[in-house]
Amino acid sequence: MLSAFLAATPLFGWRFVSFGDSRGSSISNYAPPSPFTSIVNHITALNPAPDFVVFVGDAFYGYVDDITQMRAEWTDWKTRVQPITSLGIPLYLCVGNHEGNCGGTLDGSAVFAAEWPSLPDNGPSDLVRQVYTFRHNNAQFFCLNTDVCADQSRIGSNQRSWLNSILDTCTAQLNFAYGHEPGYPDSPTSTSSLQRYPSDRNAFWQILTTHHFIAYICGHLHEWNRDFFAHANMPADTTVHQVIDGTCGAPIYHGEGGEFYHYLVWDIDGTRCMGRLYDNSSALRDSFVYNGRSGIEIEGPVPPPWDARLRAQPAVFSDQVHISYIQQHPAHISISIYGPDGEELVRNLYSGMVSRGRLEFTWDGRDLAGQEVPSGNYFIVLESAQGEFVARKLVRVK
Repeated sequence: MLSAFLAATPLFGWRFVSFGDSRGSSISNYAPPSPFTSIVNHITALNPAPDFVVFVGDAFYGYVDDITQMRAEWTDWKTRVQPITSLGIPLYLCVGNHEGNCGGTLDGSAVFAAEWPSLPDNGPSDLVRQVYTFRHNNAQFFCLNTDVCADQSRIGSNQRSWLNSILDTCTAQLNFAYGHEPGYPDSPTSTSSLQRYPSDRNAFWQILTTHHFIAYICGHLHEWNRDFFAHANMPADTTVHQVIDGTCGAPIYHGEGGEFYHYLVWDIDGTRCMGRLYDNSSALRDSFVYNGRSGIEIEGPVPPPWDARLRAQPAVFSDQVHISYIQQHPAHISISIYGPDGEELVRNLYSGMVSRGRLEFTWDGRDLAGQEVPSGNYFIVLESAQGEFVARKLVRVK
């Protein structure tokens, strides 16, 4: 039943998180500082949990030609993000100039590819796992390498040709791209971005515009910005949003606003893309809604997350999960648990008439036969006789 719904409607609401630039301040102080730890912990506490996390580069300071040291810095960083990855939440990364070791003799991008063998291997043959794409529900994501070791600040013709070849047959409703360096920097004269090679930058941006990308998510500049800094060198067509997700720990840049550590939660509902920006104390600092393929920003406050009336806490659980629902009118409803394929009914928690008010249930991780279900993904599904359909993903970790 759930799988049929997903086939007819590509999603029932889903979420991802983007953040970037966690690096330390120097070669000797390479590791992320404490704000990064706070942000990682906030991400793991999100309810609903994100389906995946995008990290837009500069994990640590890097810029070393010693491969043993580079690998040690990766090992340290992986330990710091383990609270996320241990929950089974996929992590999709791109290369930044620091771990890419741009201008150095050690090819940091090649080390990156070796350190992350789980990343998709479907990009150009000379940029294995540095450039890739993946589909999630109704969206296609494209990772670019803006910081090839010997060619910093450029998305070259090989990456653009690959991007065009995938887009020629792409059927996704929504397209997102992400890379480390922004296309349009915080100063019209700055070259600390893809602006260093304007013809390549313009050709890349034209691809995004032609194919109605929602956003290019990037970092590199240690600040938050989503309006091209209101400078005269912004692209003529701004329906593709440049979202600079610029520091979750790296030293903050000052002078253009957005001067705080942050992470961005994206809630996707059909073709509505809702963003909420939080700082390292989890305070809401910005919000927006981008309207599908038009890319137009919707005026007004961001609505609550997709049908916030149904909640599950914790979304990642070991023994039991508490489920609550606010019913706004009398109706016949059912609340059930389904397996990861959306076909198998695991447990029916409630079926019957309800009046207005708050309903609360507890699922103890057992199926219809009273047996404990194994670790994995599950779905809470609420249906009403009036046609309401709401679902939430749960992750059981035993």
